[in-house]
Amino acid sequence: MTTKVVNITQRVVNREVERVLGQYPHRPYRQAFAHPELRRELVAYVLNRVENRYITVHPGQDDQLIDARSHQLALQQPQIEQLIHQGIQKLIRSNAEWVRSHIPPKSDGSQRDGEPSHWFG
Repeated sequence: MTTKVVNITQRVVNREVERVLGQYPHRPYRQAFAHPELRRELVAYVLNRVENRYITVHPGQDDQLIDARSHQLALQQPQIEQLIHQGIQKLIRSNAEWVRSHIPPKSDGSQRDGEPSHWFG
């Protein structure tokens, strides 16, 4: 019977990243971290700085077991949250040029964002 090793810390970090980013302004933070590579860098930043915990699951065991085990990480949650905030700031600073070039500027209100009138000259 094959077993699978699951990093429950990563599941908690992914969930917490989503929650913490919800506290940040849409532009530029949530827009920047919607990019998969930057999101992976943030998760890796946290996982490299916290103790990771793993469980083994057998085929047929569902995600409820994994989620139940991930609640054991409640004591690490404040540390994980702090690391997420640190990672967000560090990655925004270190990728500032990329963020500026990939996140559209805030509209001045003279026309709606994404209005196609300026697309064709």
